[in-house]
Parts: sequence; C-alpha cells; structure tokens
Amino acid sequence: MIFVLALMVVAAQAATHHPHSHPTHDPAHTHIPHHTHSHEHNEHGTSTFYFDAKTHHMVMRLDSKCYLMKLDDTEATQVHDAAGIVEIELAMVKLIGAANETMVAHDALAIMSAHIAHMCPNGAMQLERI
Repeated sequence: MIFVLALMVVAAQAATHHPHSHPTHDPAHTHIPHHTHSHEHNEHGTSTFYFDAKTHHMVMRLDSKCYLMKLDDTEATQVHDAAGIVEIELAMVKLIGAANETMVAHDALAIMSAHIAHMCPNGAMQLERI
C-alpha cells in the first residue's frame, strides 16, 4: 500500500512539472546576484584612553597598539571636562597615520610613568603634531 502511494505521488509530481528553458549567456551581460545579504564579516575594535597627570600625556591603547600624545597646558586642563576629553581623544585618533610617529620602547615608558608602561607593555608610538 505504501509503495502504491509513493508511486502516485511521484506520478503526480511528474505530471505537474513544467520544464523551463534557460536563456543563453550573453558575455557582454554582467551577472547581478539575486541575493541581498552581504558576505562582509563583523569587525570589533577596542580603544582605551588614559591621561597621565604626571607627564601630561594622553595615551590611547587601540587593541594591542599604544599611542602617546603630549598635551599642552590648555589641553591638560581641558582633559578634565567631559566635552574636552572627547575633543582631545578625537584629535588623537585623527593623528594616527597622519602625524610623525616615533617609537618609544617599554623601558623608556617605565621611566616616564609606571601607569603608561603597564598600559603599553609593547611600547608606544609618540605622535608628533605637525
């Protein structure tokens, strides 16, 4: 009985299936995918900022890299204000890759500040404003 039922289902599908033709490929035509989802992967990055009051350096740790920026007296005051610190942080981010950068070894950071050395175990890049 099950075998007969299976044959009837197969026969019904074959009777209702309409073959369709595929157009020939035109080499001048560019294929546009029919799906709309992206194959891009999500990205994640973490940045931490620290103002060292002893040295007046702003430190940014971006994943495993560290950057230093010496603040002038106005900025050293401004850093204690919520809007001021964000302004300094944004300015520092903009300098990465655009400013002169000098490598500062971990030993030099330790002499400068134990806090900076702890935050930047691989040394840091000193950002020099142009």
